[in-house]
Amino acid sequence: MLFAPLFIIVGMGVGYNAGTIVVYAEVKNVQQTEGPSHIIKLDPLSTLMGDLDPSMEVSISAAVSIGGNVSEIAEPPPVGAKVICLLSRVTSKTRRDNIRFTITNGVMTHFPKQINGKESPAMFIVSGFDDPKVKETIENLRKYRAKDREEAEQKARQ
Repeated sequence: MLFAPLFIIVGMGVGYNAGTIVVYAEVKNVQQTEGPSHIIKLDPLSTLMGDLDPSMEVSISAAVSIGGNVSEIAEPPPVGAKVICLLSRVTSKTRRDNIRFTITNGVMTHFPKQINGKESPAMFIVSGFDDPKVKETIENLRKYRAKDREEAEQKARQ
């Protein structure tokens, strides 16, 4: 079975790592593979955190588990939807296919709570880049990364 890794993130104490990326993207395809597992093809439009360059990686595929008992992501987004999602890079050593990203199925406390009262999933639909949830996500990521930013500024002054 193909499952995205399960991460339950509590608070903002989880450290940033170089393989973690937050993107604003358009959903191009959703394919259910086995059980709750899906492959979602995304066209990244903007990177809110991390090292993905949408001008170089114009289309990516990510593995994700969706639904009920296995994920905070309740249902797959429709093709054409704009989403914010947290991606993790995976190596060819951890996957036998050509999928290079996963979308976690846990709670993201630095993402906005959903209208339906569900916790903050690692992928959620927005109406566009001007959606208030985009600004809220950016503000939360700025708070989350404040210490990293201070350290980088301190190194730049040396």
